[in-house]
Amino acid sequence: MAISEKSGKPFFETQATYMTFLIGRNPQQNAERPYAYVPLRHVPAAPTSYQFYGEDLLPNFNSLPTWVYATPHNIQRNTPQNASCEACHGNPALFLTADKVKAEELKANASVVVELLPPSVDLILSTPKMPADHAEHVSNSCTACHTTGIRDALILPGSHGIYKDEDCTGCHKSP
Repeated sequence: MAISEKSGKPFFETQATYMTFLIGRNPQQNAERPYAYVPLRHVPAAPTSYQFYGEDLLPNFNSLPTWVYATPHNIQRNTPQNASCEACHGNPALFLTADKVKAEELKANASVVVELLPPSVDLILSTPKMPADHAEHVSNSCTACHTTGIRDALILPGSHGIYKDEDCTGCHKSP
């Protein structure tokens, strides 16, 4: 709480916050923005932002993330930090992970928090392509065959145990 110098009345004063960009999961993925990861900026809001004025004034706080899409014009395009792909890929400090989100904001931001960091560019470029005959598969269910080895499928390496079906095409592209 603060006191207005002009009127002498109390008013709510925002607490110190931080300004930064981090890379998170795309909250607006669509045909125009198909990217899995995008720059996000933090909106300085908390479940208690309006408690000075009354109780439970943000009952739907967890409905939307407080980390939101940062439009490209907000960010300088060419910098020393983005001079190479590896400046971001393989740099966990740049990704919005749960440890970088305030505890009271975790539920609201679950959809944009990165649980599994993308692999390095070198690893992606060296990854085998998806076989041409996989185009005939109706569903995106790579793990159905590749965890058990049915149909003589290669068994996933141990390092892939944390991946889900929707993650496979991020590295294994169609020929």
